[in-house]
Amino acid sequence: MISEVIRLTNDAVIENYSCFGITYSRRQLLRKQFMLTNHRHNVGEIVFALEGEALITCGNTVVHLKAPFIAHYPAGIAHQQDNSSSEIYARWCFPIYPVPITDSGWIPDRFFAVPLDDEQCRQLSAYVQILYDYWGCVSEKPLTEQPRCSEMDMFRLQHLLLLFLNELKPLVPQSALSEHTYINDVCYYITEHPREQLTLRHLSDRFFVGRTKLTEDFRRAMSMTITEFITKVRIRRAKILLQEGKCLSEIAESSGFSSVSYFIKVFTRHTGLSPTQYRTMLETAEQDN
Repeated sequence: MISEVIRLTNDAVIENYSCFGITYSRRQLLRKQFMLTNHRHNVGEIVFALEGEALITCGNTVVHLKAPFIAHYPAGIAHQQDNSSSEIYARWCFPIYPVPITDSGWIPDRFFAVPLDDEQCRQLSAYVQILYDYWGCVSEKPLTEQPRCSEMDMFRLQHLLLLFLNELKPLVPQSALSEHTYINDVCYYITEHPREQLTLRHLSDRFFVGRTKLTEDFRRAMSMTITEFITKVRIRRAKILLQEGKCLSEIAESSGFSSVSYFIKVFTRHTGLSPTQYRTMLETAEQDN
């Protein structure tokens, strides 16, 4: 489905879709390697999560969601989805390939991540399952040519995508497309400055808001405490640095942990693996590939 992967400087990755295909994945994440690097696509991408949770960064927007949810990553916008808090994570993933879709349908062009109730999940799953029956990829290895590409197949693809998007559109509120709250600014600041002393007082002073209000607003918007979010961000940063082969002392300092021993303790508690075990797992997975 992805024909080309290009690694750029500063860990930027471009994943180019040249064909339409849909993948389904259900993983026990603590034993798997998962994408943590910022990456972008040449077309829009839909991620339909059925199980698990995700900490998503897209552009300068940061959200935390528990499945079921649907996220749309626009073409050309760098994004990162960390599902590592989940023991099990299951999702469908496919491009919103613009070529076969006519002007009569809605094509999303902005980032959104929308939680679903059980009925909404069931209705959308029905369309995605049909797409998967026709264009499902057995593995996540890149496709080099379009499967089922006859005129009738492309006509079917066009209309199935339009049906899916028409079902999805009413579930995407305008607030999900345009609302910008100060909590998002707080989240983005934390993700950009994990090594700083991110105390509640520091954050409340920086964003000119009382500590009680900040605490309550943050929990309401993100379904977690500020401390929990900071820890997730620092663990995510540490995982990226472990992939880069940095030493533990450098990782601890760059990720905002007060000492190497504290870093090891927190990392092990949150992942079930010590930093060294995690790095070994990544190296083994890379050798297997």
